[in-house]
Amino acid sequence: MIVGSANGAARHPAWLYNLAKHPDQVWIEIGKQKIRVRPETLKGEERAAMWRRIVQAAPNYASYETKTDREIPLVRLRPA
Repeated sequence: MIVGSANGAARHPAWLYNLAKHPDQVWIEIGKQKIRVRPETLKGEERAAMWRRIVQAAPNYASYETKTDREIPLVRLRPA
């Protein structure tokens, strides 16, 4: 799961647009392993539930929501 918070900025981070434009070209690295993934932006209740989990694990994310009018994107990365 990745969070497009941009520290609560008014605009989405640039990498989010790149994921949307090229969803078939997304890779992550875990240690020395490279894994091709497929990004999936969460919506509705699924997003709300994940947001609660994220804020519980990393409380500083809660303040980002108060700094912006945009909904902070949550993107699930699944193995392609």
